[in-house]
Amino acid sequence: MNTKVLGKSVRASWALVVALLAAPMAHAEFQNGSFEQDWAGWTVSPLRVATTIPVFPPTKFEDLGTTPWVATDPGLSAVVGSTVAPNTGGALTTPLFGNKSARVGDGRTQYRGAQIRQTATMGVGDIDPADGKVHVRFAVAPVLDAPTHPGNQQPYFFVEVKNVTKGTQLFYTFNFANQTGVAWQAVGSYQFTNWQAVDVSPGAGVLDVGDQVEVIIVSGGCGQSGHGGLVYVDSGQGLTTLPGPFVTATAPEYVVRSDAGANAPSIPAPAGQRTVSYNYHYSNGGEAPMPNSRVIIRSPQDQDERNASTGAVINRQQNLRVDPGSLPAGCSITQTINAPHADNSLGSIDVVTCDVGTLNPGNVGDLKLQWIVPDNARAPTLNHGNYYIQSASSPPLLGPLVKSTLTALQRADLKVAVSNPSSSQTCGSSTTYTVTLDNDGLDTAPAGVTIGNSVPAGLTAGNWTCTATGALACPATTGSGSIAGTTTTPWAMGEQLVYTVAATVDSCSGGSRSIVYPVSVSLPAAVGTIVDPDSTNNTSAHSMSSGPALQPLTVNTVGDGIGRVTSVLPGIVCDKTAAGMQCADSKQFTSGSQVALYANAPAGSIFAGWSGGVCSGTAQPCLVTMDQARSVTAAFSVPLDVSVTAGAGGTVTPPGGTTVPVASGSTTSINVVPNAGFAPVFGGTCPAGSYVGNTYTTGTVTANCTVDVTFTNAGGVVTATPNAPAGGSVVGGAKTVAPGGSATWRVVPNSGFVAGNPTHTCAPGVGSWNADRTEYTVTPISTDCNVTFAFLASFTVTGSVSGTSAGPGSVTVGATQNVASGGSAVFTLSRAGTADPASTCTGGSFDAANTTYTVPNVTANCAMVFSFAAVAAAANPQSIPTLSEWGLITMSALIALCMVALRRRRMF
Repeated sequence: MNTKVLGKSVRASWALVVALLAAPMAHAEFQNGSFEQDWAGWTVSPLRVATTIPVFPPTKFEDLGTTPWVATDPGLSAVVGSTVAPNTGGALTTPLFGNKSARVGDGRTQYRGAQIRQTATMGVGDIDPADGKVHVRFAVAPVLDAPTHPGNQQPYFFVEVKNVTKGTQLFYTFNFANQTGVAWQAVGSYQFTNWQAVDVSPGAGVLDVGDQVEVIIVSGGCGQSGHGGLVYVDSGQGLTTLPGPFVTATAPEYVVRSDAGANAPSIPAPAGQRTVSYNYHYSNGGEAPMPNSRVIIRSPQDQDERNASTGAVINRQQNLRVDPGSLPAGCSITQTINAPHADNSLGSIDVVTCDVGTLNPGNVGDLKLQWIVPDNARAPTLNHGNYYIQSASSPPLLGPLVKSTLTALQRADLKVAVSNPSSSQTCGSSTTYTVTLDNDGLDTAPAGVTIGNSVPAGLTAGNWTCTATGALACPATTGSGSIAGTTTTPWAMGEQLVYTVAATVDSCSGGSRSIVYPVSVSLPAAVGTIVDPDSTNNTSAHSMSSGPALQPLTVNTVGDGIGRVTSVLPGIVCDKTAAGMQCADSKQFTSGSQVALYANAPAGSIFAGWSGGVCSGTAQPCLVTMDQARSVTAAFSVPLDVSVTAGAGGTVTPPGGTTVPVASGSTTSINVVPNAGFAPVFGGTCPAGSYVGNTYTTGTVTANCTVDVTFTNAGGVVTATPNAPAGGSVVGGAKTVAPGGSATWRVVPNSGFVAGNPTHTCAPGVGSWNADRTEYTVTPISTDCNVTFAFLASFTVTGSVSGTSAGPGSVTVGATQNVASGGSAVFTLSRAGTADPASTCTGGSFDAANTTYTVPNVTANCAMVFSFAAVAAAANPQSIPTLSEWGLITMSALIALCMVALRRRRMF
């Protein structure tokens, strides 16, 4: 604890306590997006699908026509560990990240469906510093039986993301079996895709910090009862970033057909042909560098034509051809695949490969490609979902499906930008907003364009002025308050309106607050001859933190690498552009607000960690609560090289020949899966590490070194073979080792199960668990033997304190427990308590001190509620504390609160 803080006056010390209490949680947003804590935070329920989807294609959950499942034997969702998805020929595996993924539904028939959903409040840690937008990100992988039904009766999966606060839909996607433009793979009658990303980021004013957001994910079987479907889901902990490389494409919402065919594009594209431009944004959201990364893009497609009643195909979908003149540097057409194709689509498929090198954590980039739209492209949409990113260390991850509506209407791309030089201001201060509205074309917007603007609470908008360019006229040249209005003149391409708005931050008391100033622009609703091809730029907003005082945040760098530190809230920009220099930046932020710091190093350098007492390690973001002056240091270094070599007899990822950059003092991990009967042998010059499950982790790397992985099946080796029990996964398979060696498996129970105690025939070997019962080791192994694992059905038992408890107390151990059927749940209380009548667990009892409570023979989910007696008032008058005693009290309160804050950070 800072001694300067402890030396302040009583009033200042307690003000700090209040500020800490008022500060927002480090990550109050989505919980357990990685599913590492099973279903914690999620609502899971079975559904019955409609015989025919009543609104097709559906755009919201209600359109699906599902009803709650009321019969017995519903479709079951589960959190699963290391599995091979059924009906995928071994091509689709879980998890994508970490140790677990969610499975929504179970693929059985008879109208079975399932859903999971979660609602949460977005925080500053959900803003991506690359674009300044709040993001919701996760990955899905559907497995659907694919009959020849009409689209509205096919198995499907559906995703919807809603802004509950603003009452708007942010995103939806509906994919059904046999849908065009989807990167389906087929095994028998089933279709599936590789893992594909979902990235929701509509921008400020549409999705802001403080908004409540709901995510809904649904799987459903067919409407004729005989075919099933399921979908797997995975993400990072907060549903904010994907912990690895990912790519997202964007395109205009409306596109126009070419005037001539586009079967043989040339450089430049033939005159009269129209193209649709896609931007492919890629990033590494993980914590490790991804060497040899590539973005691979296949042709978008138009629609197939089907019989409305039978679903039979009349005409197959066409593939678009790339405009070769649009290829970015590092990209090439690596393959042109002529018909016939597996999906029976028409025309050649262009495959564009873009090498983007090593992606360090936080690295981003953009690729722009143009695809030629043939004159006979079939409505209603162009579909583009067959593009992905992969690296030497990660599997392919598809980008989200992008749809563009074919139109013959005119297009006027109206857009708005709101700026303000400050992201933090004191209450009562003056500020100025600049609002710029444009028409990016191609066509002229008619009069009657609506400009929307609501002045948020906490801000008083004063006088404003408006200027216009070209023949465009401002709705009014001056005014006060809101700038909302309607244009009276046509709005040609390239013309602008610019508003300058003077405002005052209202007076305030207490902690910081967020002020979001939004502006929107839209075409006249009654005009049916023109559309806006990009609605994502129709709304913009500026977010500002306000409060009674400001505190300085200073960022410095150390090390011999290159890198950049930026902040959300905006302000900090610290560019370390050369090995021999450092950078520093300091900005003022509202007292009590939270600032997220991000460190980003280009290839050839690496972020080595935070220091300064606020954050440590390399986890991002570094969340700083501005309750006092703060200082943070970011270290950038030149990475060390770990070179991987691999022999025959197994699979190594990243493969042999790959060089992995590693910060000095760190480790790196390699996935090693030996073939049956082979034992991995780890050599090279890197410090020896550990081999758990299928993952080999080096020792601490302090110099350039090599990891040599070879495999042997020579005589003199022994094998310990695990079983494959239901209810979970045992990662590592059969372990072949030298006599006297050891074997360690990673043990991952599915939701609703716990790991039982294994048995084995590996005498004289002894088996043991690690501290959290996720790894099981047998040593020594002297002969071939078997290890038998088991997963036991479990129940969740919770403990809490009654809201009507007469006195203080807490459940110090065992607040949430997963207990095997027939096992016991044990709770430890902070002081003697009693069992409240609201408890649903039965048969429990206290120890003699009434501080330990045991519930035996648990056979169902249940809850214990405890109460505590009132604390008796002291018999003698209390002495008046001296100033030094007040200091001790203050110090105790501050330490306790800091520990709470630290624990909250670690939780997220």
